[in-house]
Amino acid sequence: MSSKVLLIGMAPGHGDPTKPLEGRIGKRLAQLANLTEQEYLDRTLRCNLVQKDVPRGKWPMSLASAEAIKIREERWKGCQKVILLGKLVAEAFWPKLKPDFLSAWEYGRGVWIWVFPHPSGLNRWWNDPANLNKAQRVLRNILS
Repeated sequence: MSSKVLLIGMAPGHGDPTKPLEGRIGKRLAQLANLTEQEYLDRTLRCNLVQKDVPRGKWPMSLASAEAIKIREERWKGCQKVILLGKLVAEAFWPKLKPDFLSAWEYGRGVWIWVFPHPSGLNRWWNDPANLNKAQRVLRNILS
């Protein structure tokens, strides 16, 4: 199995939509994991759940849920670790899931799943220093 970690984001940000979770968000995740940008890129596979920009408050859950099924069938093969970035991403995979951020659970056959808050500056969860420290520890452990 691949030792790479699969990161699944919501939708393309302001950067290049063909390079998901790179740019500003990738830099933030690399910094949180105490990695260089290149180390972050080398250790991760990255995709977005929805392939188009989504206006705020207009999350297409039915489309996202359909994409979640495809990703589980296609992209999870060979990955032992998966990080879902944001509650909406987690709900697209498991609608009844009430995620406890940063907790891990096993999704059969040795695939481990974590739900992180979306790493953009819009999520206030990141403003709490205790949350930030815990996220750094967990992310460093996952990507080490």
